[in-house]
Amino acid sequence: MYFPTRSASFLVLEKIALFAGSTLFIAFVVYIFVFGMSKSSLNVKAERLTVSEVTRGPFQEYIPVMGNVLSYYHYLTADEGGTVEEIFIEAGSKLKKGDPIIRLGNTNLLINLMWREAEVFQQVNNLRGTRLEMERYRLQLSQQLAQVDNSLQQQKRVYDRYKEMIKDDLISQHEFELAKDQYEYLVKNKKLTIESQAKDLEFRQKQIEALESQVKRMESNMDIIRARLENLTIKAPVAGYLTSLDAEIGQTKQPGAEFGTIDTLEGYRIRAGIDEHYIARVEIGRKGKFEFSGKTYNFIVTKKYPEVRDGRFEVDMEF
Repeated sequence: MYFPTRSASFLVLEKIALFAGSTLFIAFVVYIFVFGMSKSSLNVKAERLTVSEVTRGPFQEYIPVMGNVLSYYHYLTADEGGTVEEIFIEAGSKLKKGDPIIRLGNTNLLINLMWREAEVFQQVNNLRGTRLEMERYRLQLSQQLAQVDNSLQQQKRVYDRYKEMIKDDLISQHEFELAKDQYEYLVKNKKLTIESQAKDLEFRQKQIEALESQVKRMESNMDIIRARLENLTIKAPVAGYLTSLDAEIGQTKQPGAEFGTIDTLEGYRIRAGIDEHYIARVEIGRKGKFEFSGKTYNFIVTKKYPEVRDGRFEVDMEF
């Protein structure tokens, strides 16, 4: 039986043609992928295009943000710790500057003031006694100096008389020299007495001044304690509305504890949250504006809160 077969040369040509076709197909796909994908087109309406000359100038970037209008407020804090003894006004009431809000009680502070008052009273008595002793001593020194002056005057008269008598040989040389020596001694004694009394009085005067200075310091400390007692009555630092008050009779407040807020009548501000991407570009003093009811309002950034929450930071802006 005879079966027709292909020649070897025909098979080789068939393989070459198949390889060349595959290569051309792959090259075409690569061309379409590389060059065809790099081209894109966008249809834009002509009225939306703006054509202008390129010039140099400052680059401005506008950041639209959303904010809330807030009033100014003051936190109420307790400068001194104590127990709430009396509440003068309730939350929501209108306040004037200086109106009392609550009164705290502090037994330890009262006892401390009583001890300081007793110490000051004792020290004042010591000062008064020292001053009286100083006056008595001053009188004693004056009497002592008067006796020295009297002795000196008497001896001077004797010495002057002996000087005349020695000229006529009415007294001996020995008697004259004794009178002279006694007179010179009393002169020196008076000088030493005056110097000694001056130093002694100066020393005692310094003691009195030290006591006076100590009494002043103690009285200053008492004034500080009295001021602390006055701080137990917490008053409104500004006029406004008492929007919150966290205080109950018998409740203990620690020093520095916050117990309420006062919304003031000074004006309003805006607090806005901005994406953290702009945290380095938004600084205090940066200006902005917004429109409301057909009017444009300008404001300026006055405070920046660098803490980032949920990808945003906050700033306060004043009108």
